[in-house]
Amino acid sequence: MARTFTAVVFPEANRAELRQLIWNLLMNAVQSIPEKGTVEVSLKRTADPVGAALDIRDTGSGMRKEVLQKVFEPFYTTRERGTGLGLAIVRRIVENHGGKIQLESEPGQGTVVAVWLSTSPRTGLITAHAVSEVEG
Repeated sequence: MARTFTAVVFPEANRAELRQLIWNLLMNAVQSIPEKGTVEVSLKRTADPVGAALDIRDTGSGMRKEVLQKVFEPFYTTRERGTGLGLAIVRRIVENHGGKIQLESEPGQGTVVAVWLSTSPRTGLITAHAVSEVEG
């Protein structure tokens, strides 16, 4: 596992909800990797509008377009033991904090989740990057 952090960010958000958002996205990324793959996390400052962009990229199984259209619906799941609540909760948290979320995915190619949240202009420099190899 390689990690590079040049600064820490504290978006103006409920810390417990932010932790839940990141946990849900990381769990989805790790669970999408059938045997071996990579999960990459990056966090950077945005100037206009002032905020933080969190990207989580995995080399998992990816999703078809019809699945992508439903992933934020409560109780929708493609996993045998999934609840279908993870991404619905993530979207609610992002929207409650005035943020945005976008998913890009291709079957067999993995998924990229891009989250933007507002931060205070006084937060300063924020950049973080982490890569983790995953074996299932």
